[in-house]
Amino acid sequence: GESSYFTVGGQQVSKDEYIKKLERQPVSLPNGASLTTEQYVVDLIVSNRIIMAEAAKMGVTPSDGDVDMLFNAQKARFENINPGKTYDTQLAKQGISAAEMKDDIRGQLAEANVFAKLIKFNENEVKMQYTKMKDMMALPPRTQVRLILRDPKNMADSETVVKAAGTDAKKFEAAAKQLNIIPELTQTSGLRVLPNASIPKSVASKVEAAAEGTIIGPVDWVISPTQTFRGWIRIEKKIPAFSLPPDQEMAFVRLGLIQQKAMDPANVGLRTQILKQKGTISFDTKDAGVSAVWNGIKETANEIQAPLQ
Repeated sequence: GESSYFTVGGQQVSKDEYIKKLERQPVSLPNGASLTTEQYVVDLIVSNRIIMAEAAKMGVTPSDGDVDMLFNAQKARFENINPGKTYDTQLAKQGISAAEMKDDIRGQLAEANVFAKLIKFNENEVKMQYTKMKDMMALPPRTQVRLILRDPKNMADSETVVKAAGTDAKKFEAAAKQLNIIPELTQTSGLRVLPNASIPKSVASKVEAAAEGTIIGPVDWVISPTQTFRGWIRIEKKIPAFSLPPDQEMAFVRLGLIQQKAMDPANVGLRTQILKQKGTISFDTKDAGVSAVWNGIKETANEIQAPLQ
């Protein structure tokens, strides 16, 4: 029989069963159309191929360098926002490889380049918008802390647990998960990344002076004049201010500007015109099931008198 794709409670699940159930899951589109996941993916691939062909005809196919630059920029930004995590691991959790993400980026860039050509996009807008936004795009100095926050009137048991944890990072993490009275901190075992400017004044100078690995407390963590917690702070990581190189930031700005203009009511019809090619484009397959799926997609598109996506 077919080998197991994974097991649940000792019961085998084949890859074929997994794929078939995945393909049947419903997807609702913004235009009101309803598709199965299989129909959605087939239609999405066809749309992407049409856009890539248009980009090639116009001479605006994204280069590998363009794709790598945006990928590396996304990676650098993610890893700076999420210290201790890697972008590749995050992608893997979503079942995405680096190569697949780069294919997605290539498709986004190709579509942006096609629209830029069609709407006669003024590239000077990119530098002007970047100049306006560069300070907002930069990340300020931050500190990754692990907090244990308690009701000031109920500290006795927590002091015993924290003292037992000592300077051991794993034990302090376990104590944070056990002791925090704020649900959001319980879920993350007290881990937070805070802009230095947002750290309460009651502890800001101590946090600034402390080295990584230092435990501060017990101290007051003042949220407002009427709300104060008491607890401990472990300094996990000091994170300096961060900004991407200007060429990478401007690549993001350009992509965002063009995508915004593409959504303008005056320009929405341009994409529809391109994707109407789906009604006549050749679609060849030896798989009768896929052929039926494609015919179903075209029927649905005819019913709403527009490409599905």
